[in-house]
Amino acid sequence: MCNLAAYAGTRPAAPILLELLERQEGLWSGHFSGISTVCGGKVYTARICGDSRRLRRETDAEKLPGTVGIAHSRTPGTTPTAAWSHPFPVGDKLAYCANGTGGVFAGFDRSELLKEMTDAGVKFLSEIDTPQVDPHKALPNGHTLHISELNAQLLARAHFQGKLPLISAMRRMFGESPSEIVALAVAADEDDSVTALRYNQPLMWCRREDGMFLATSALAFPDELQSAAVPIPPCTTLTMTSSRLTVEPMAEHAEFFYPEMKLLEIAGIMSDRPLTEINDRLEEAKNAAFSLGVSRDDGQPWELICDIENDPMSSYGYPSIFFTKDTILVAYYEELGYRPFRPEEQRCKLSIFRRADLTVDRVTKIPLRP
Repeated sequence: MCNLAAYAGTRPAAPILLELLERQEGLWSGHFSGISTVCGGKVYTARICGDSRRLRRETDAEKLPGTVGIAHSRTPGTTPTAAWSHPFPVGDKLAYCANGTGGVFAGFDRSELLKEMTDAGVKFLSEIDTPQVDPHKALPNGHTLHISELNAQLLARAHFQGKLPLISAMRRMFGESPSEIVALAVAADEDDSVTALRYNQPLMWCRREDGMFLATSALAFPDELQSAAVPIPPCTTLTMTSSRLTVEPMAEHAEFFYPEMKLLEIAGIMSDRPLTEINDRLEEAKNAAFSLGVSRDDGQPWELICDIENDPMSSYGYPSIFFTKDTILVAYYEELGYRPFRPEEQRCKLSIFRRADLTVDRVTKIPLRP
């Protein structure tokens, strides 16, 4: 898989982004690496074919200016060239990176989009003189380009020519070129924020005093923050600044999720609170019940449905919620004793709830292998 990371805060972003990549590099990545930062109305990018150590050694990545940025490290690719590394820049005005696959959209026809782009004179930096290699796409001249660079160009078109905010442009891009992905972007004219889209690939969020983080895995985050990491809900887009996270559901693209079950700003609500208050509430939550609640009016108020777990000697973390036609699935980790989560000592569990009756009277727990 590929690994993503992002930071928006008050400290220089580049060293933080490199550290976030390095902490995740064991998760099948490190073959292509890159970061982009935004500062003073310009996007700066450094990319290489290699791991983050080589990125530090052979480029000026660690010195890129700005306190906002995105990073990516990916699996082996078709050709050993830095042009196939993420993030994909569009001039010095935008950068985009993604993790995922075509999935259920694998057969989606992008030939007309590619023709539009080439007819408009777009030059693709990832173009290589080889036949098409799935999932990447063939240009009209028979060459191959990285599909994420096509998406970067579509995003730039929707944002700069279409005059859409970057978060709306992300949804427009996804509608034009859908995949089972998670994506990050920065733009020169929104230089205080990172924009993201999560369809169904993993994306975690956490916060500390100097800013906010996103990453594929909580392993990327500083040790003291890993147990407080929050998963971004699937089928959403978000904007993250140093002090606020705003999450919006992608109802228009929710074929595999339920649009009427709004995945609204849980993380955004948290970000309005001082970090000391969040930490105090985490302390209070030690050994408390792990519960399911529902809001029928966008988070004001929450109605307690039931306790999923209430063992005072266990702790629970990394919850994810999924919606199917008839059920709500809550996946989470359980660990005996309250302490920072250790993956090798966890059990993955799944609780299943009936959608038709949110006053649930029975919870089915299915132990899963980690």
